[in-house]
Order: sequence, then structure tokens, then C-alpha cells
Amino acid sequence: MTSLAALLPIDIFYLKIISGIAAMLVAIDRALNWGARWIYHRQMRHEYLIILAEISFYGNMPENFNKEEKKLIIWKSTRNYITLE
Repeated sequence: MTSLAALLPIDIFYLKIISGIAAMLVAIDRALNWGARWIYHRQMRHEYLIILAEISFYGNMPENFNKEEKKLIIWKSTRNYITLE
């Protein structure tokens, strides 16, 4: 629609209005999509902090658990987080 309004040899007022509205909608959409990058990076940061917390938890577990039991506990907590059970 915007290219049609620019290329027509005649002056049609409504096409220019529609073209302006379309340009404004595209600008708003692009401006609002910019936040998606920040949301992605914030989620990645929180997932990284969860991994650090699990490592800290693993290091502070009592010594009466053997290595396989510790792995099982970490695996179950991670799996529940990923599948949202």
C-alpha cells in the first residue's frame, strides 16, 4: 500500500493517509519487538543463576550421600524445572 501511494501519478489523499498509518504501525511493532531481546537475555540470566544455585546446592550437600545419589537429586530437580512438573 505504501509503494502504491508513492508510485501513483495522481494525488490520492486517502492512500497517503493509509500509507502513513501503515508506516506508524510498522514503527510501533518494531519498537515493541525490541523488548523481546531484553526478555530473552533476562531469561538467560535467570537460567544461569539457577545453574549456579544448583552447583552451590550440590557442593553443600551432606557427605553421607554418595556421588550417584547427588547426581540423581540434581537430575530430578533440573528435570522438574525443565518440564514444569
